[in-house]
Amino acid sequence: SAWESLSSAALSSGAGHAQGDSQINDSTFSQGWDAQVAKMAIGSILVDTANLTAEGKVEKPDKEAVAYLESKIRLSPKDGKAWDKEKFYEEINQAKADIGSLLLNDILRKDYKEWTQGGRKLGISSVVKPLDFLIKKAQDEQSRSNDTSAFTKATSIFASDRGLAIFAIMTTSNSSEGKFQRELYVQSEKNGREASSRFENTAIGELGLEPLPSNNVNQLSEKSDDISRRTWLQKDISKSRKQVAPLLRKAMQDG
Repeated sequence: SAWESLSSAALSSGAGHAQGDSQINDSTFSQGWDAQVAKMAIGSILVDTANLTAEGKVEKPDKEAVAYLESKIRLSPKDGKAWDKEKFYEEINQAKADIGSLLLNDILRKDYKEWTQGGRKLGISSVVKPLDFLIKKAQDEQSRSNDTSAFTKATSIFASDRGLAIFAIMTTSNSSEGKFQRELYVQSEKNGREASSRFENTAIGELGLEPLPSNNVNQLSEKSDDISRRTWLQKDISKSRKQVAPLLRKAMQDG
């Protein structure tokens, strides 16, 4: 297989030998090398599928790949005995979610994508913390409390700087019960409000959008002459930005 070919190439290139005169055991090195590469590969699958628990997102090839990669890890004398998939997932998931030291603007642009549709611009930020975290982050940075104005000011500046008609934030986190969850925030300027309404009419069914239980976050849902803001809990957690972006873009193209 491609994996075995790559592993053999590493050994034949001399990577399996120390820089000195002594030669380490090729088999032990190969197994250790395989284990390290397998950990990198398995990490992306576990994060993307919430440790193979995300309903509607886990497919047979994911499970087969994880089983194969785990077999490579267990063959390593060094890594095999200590291997714990659950613990490994928790470690990498915590590392991914460790964004507390970043400014809100940096969090929003950390995983940000942008499109131009129908002559207008759409931007979507993916964030690994809930909206409550982002609201608190904005309040701390602007020395405000007990309302959402700091957050809405920050998102308005972020969208304005990029000339966005619609700006969305998709969050992923674990609920207090430990269940994987998604939230969606959509902010639209005057030239994006009709498209945003079309998106909402479609997405309520497509994404399973429901009102958020948090009172603090619910304050974000408002409409004025200048801007519209909507927030939801996304019950269909299998739908990521890859599915949400096309719905928004279609709504922008149709109007």
